[in-house]
Amino acid sequence: MIAALLSDAAPRADAADAVAKTDETITLTVDPAGGGRSVSSVSGGAQIRVFKDGRIGWRGESGTASAALIDGALASAAAGEPVTVFLPAPAPVAEVATRDLGTTRASIPELWEMVRSLAGRLAGPEREVEAWLERSSGTVALGNSRGVRAEYPVSLAGVGARVRTPNAPPVDVHVAGGALPTSLDLEQLALEVDRRLSGPALEAEEIGSCPVLFRPRAVRALLRPILAALTGDPGPIEPSLAVDLDLVRLDRRLTLIDDPLAPLRPGSRPIDDDGVPSLRLTLIDRGRVRTGLTDLLVGARLDRPSTGHAWRSVLGAPRVGATNLRLLPDEGASDPLAAIDRGVLVEDLTWNAAPNAATGSFTLSAPWAYRIERGEVVGRLESVVLAGNAFEILGKVIAIGGDATWLGAACLPSVAVEGVRVSAAAR
Repeated sequence: MIAALLSDAAPRADAADAVAKTDETITLTVDPAGGGRSVSSVSGGAQIRVFKDGRIGWRGESGTASAALIDGALASAAAGEPVTVFLPAPAPVAEVATRDLGTTRASIPELWEMVRSLAGRLAGPEREVEAWLERSSGTVALGNSRGVRAEYPVSLAGVGARVRTPNAPPVDVHVAGGALPTSLDLEQLALEVDRRLSGPALEAEEIGSCPVLFRPRAVRALLRPILAALTGDPGPIEPSLAVDLDLVRLDRRLTLIDDPLAPLRPGSRPIDDDGVPSLRLTLIDRGRVRTGLTDLLVGARLDRPSTGHAWRSVLGAPRVGATNLRLLPDEGASDPLAAIDRGVLVEDLTWNAAPNAATGSFTLSAPWAYRIERGEVVGRLESVVLAGNAFEILGKVIAIGGDATWLGAACLPSVAVEGVRVSAAAR
């Protein structure tokens, strides 16, 4: 498909590149009554990008590629952005495992056994459990008019659950990777649910500014403004709201790496969707921002080389994004919980929209927050609101744990910080 598309585009465009993707997915769900449901889907298609008379345009189409793809891309280029982009030439790429044969060959009965095992482990008095498992496999193929050609298989498997109880918010847990979760992964999910639901519920109070320990799932949300600032292209953000990373003072214990060559993770790949070979990249080195993320187009806008972070879906616009993020743990550290005399522990967060989200400011609810007294968790706080600035509090780190955990495409440890305002939500 790729070769035919580029061959057809050659006499009509100055240059072109293309990507084609296929996917087969099955999703199994166990409802609270123990009933099961399965859904299967097959998808695929291609996207071509053309460069014509100094302008760029693209078009994607599901199913088998057709001549309409090139016509649409050329029409897009006629009104497209004027920009000079230099496509990469063929170059060696690193080897990385992106597909697990055990995952792709697992039978449907084996998958049902796994998801029902998780549902059974989570069951208990006054618990309503919904569990799910998703397994997908497919291929990625890409190429350009300078001779780049690449193709690799991919697999992804995830399992998770939502647990409801009468007197607590729903608990959502999941684990995902290129290989099927192990029995240890399932047990860790069950232990996390048990931990969250243990201990007494306490009324939230006006605590004020205090130390907060963010567990790995919450750290992922805390890093969101950092990642937005590192994507290189400000997009629609007003210049007055854009973060100047040269002025950000992060703690020297923070080192953040983007690692597309980590085996069997959701973002693993030998080459990006623009045809740029993948490399392990240090984004933040001991608190100092080293580089942002770019693809060919954003790099051309900013007069920088691509860092190999192009993502292109069949129908969506090309975008820049991280692959597998790794916030390095403090290997010699004990549990940061012991470093907090009086504060709050947060297990999970969902980043909500806010007027100044581009600057890292946040005000959001934390349904899974716990009171810490003398280094121990004494109970769950209900209706807690956290407020602060992600860039500022990541410059006030108390401790980083040695408990780095893979959560999909991110491997994160617990992080304890100062400067977070904690209050009770209005009722």
